[in-house]
Order: sequence, then C-alpha cells, then structure tokens
Amino acid sequence: MAIEEVLVGGLMALGGAFGASWLQNRHDAQQRERERQLSLRKEVYLEAAEGLSGVQEYLGGLADAARTLAELAQCIKNRPGWQNKVHVVASLETISAFAEADAYFVSAAFSTIPLRYDLDETERGLEAVQGRISQLQQYQSYLHTSLQAQAKLFPAQAAVVSAGQIREAIDATQGELVRLEEQVGQLLEQRAAKLKQLVEGALERVAEHRKLVATAMLAVRDEIKLPLPKDAYMDLVSRTNAEALASMRRLLEGEETESQAPSS
Repeated sequence: MAIEEVLVGGLMALGGAFGASWLQNRHDAQQRERERQLSLRKEVYLEAAEGLSGVQEYLGGLADAARTLAELAQCIKNRPGWQNKVHVVASLETISAFAEADAYFVSAAFSTIPLRYDLDETERGLEAVQGRISQLQQYQSYLHTSLQAQAKLFPAQAAVVSAGQIREAIDATQGELVRLEEQVGQLLEQRAAKLKQLVEGALERVAEHRKLVATAMLAVRDEIKLPLPKDAYMDLVSRTNAEALASMRRLLEGEETESQAPSS
C-alpha cells in the first residue's frame, strides 16, 4: 500500500506539473498570438493613417490653383490598398468609421472638383487674354518704330499716306488693348470670387473629413489599447478646425479688400 500510495502521489504530482506546464504553454501561445495580431493591426493602422493624410492633402490641394489635378492624384495613390487592409484586421466599429470617412471624401471630392474646373477655365481664359495683350503690345511697338522710320523709306507723298495707315493701325490696336484690359479686370474679379468659393468649400470639407477621421482614430486606439478621452479629443479637433477656418476667412477677406481698393 505504501508503494502504491507513493506511485499514485508521484503520478498525481507529475500530472499536476504537466497540467500546469500545458496551461502555461497555452497561455503563452495565446499571448503571442494576441501580440502578433496587435502588431499586425498597428502596422495596418499606421499605413491607414498615412493614407488618410494623403486624402486630406488632396481635398485641401483642390483649392491650390498652382497644383494640377494630375499632381494631386498622386496624394491618394501613394498608399494604395490600405482601405482593404483595414477590412482584414479591424473590428466592425472601426471598419464603419473608416467607411464613413471614405464615403464623405468621395462626396466632397465630386462636389469640389467642378469648382476647381471652373477656376481652371477662368485661369486659361485669363492667360489667353494676357497673351493676346502681349502680342498687341509688341505689334504696337513695331508700328511706332515703322512710323518713325517711314519718312526715310518713302517719298514725301507716299510717306504721308503710309503714316496715316500706320496711325490707323496704332489706334485700332490701342482700342483693342483697352477692351482686352477691361476683360482682364473682369476675369480677375471672376477668378477672385471663384477662388474664394473654392477655398472656403474645400476647407469646410477638409474640416468635416477631419472629424470623421478623428472618430476612426478613436476606434483604432481602442483596438490597439491606447485609448484617448473621446470628448476632449473631439473638442480639440473642433477647435483646431474652427481656428483654421477663421484664419483662412480673414486672409480671403483681406485679399478681397485689397483687390477692390482703387489703384493709385
């Protein structure tokens, strides 16, 4: 009996040690799997954050006439596929937040691009008129030079006739220049109005998109165990949006006032 008791006790101790070891190994494996999944999520979410910054740059860049639409398109092509990666690793709440931000971006882009096309068309018209003015000014300079030189090139009577024709051409050119300068003034006013509408619209859409992105970032931080106080964070986003919009409106109003001031 004593030997049996020893054997049973030894087997129980061995079983207990084996069970404890199995439980520890299982716990360690689960912990490693959680860490692997968390690391994968972090990698995808950092890529998503970078992709979203390109989206906001695209929306804001639509108001910058110096940047072509082809150049802006690169902002949203630098990190292709990050939306799909989010769908692979994220929770339904996070996927919904990203989807809402993405849907708003598409809507904002489609409503802003026509304004940009309209501004670009005005820019092209302005460049064409200014180019025509430059040509006429060069032609007028040539006519003045011809008028000064014609007395040496023609007999007296022919010179008088030639001078009259040159003066008529100069007057006609000057009349067209005056009309074109008036057209330039009108185009400049149109461009200023269209630019103001485009900038204000783009900034408002960027601000709204930033709020939706902030909601997605809160969901992400909850998933990767780095939570933020929601109310304080959203209040910060709202305040920075309001400050940016106010600053840009002051700038636009200042430019508008300057453009309307009488020239000396």
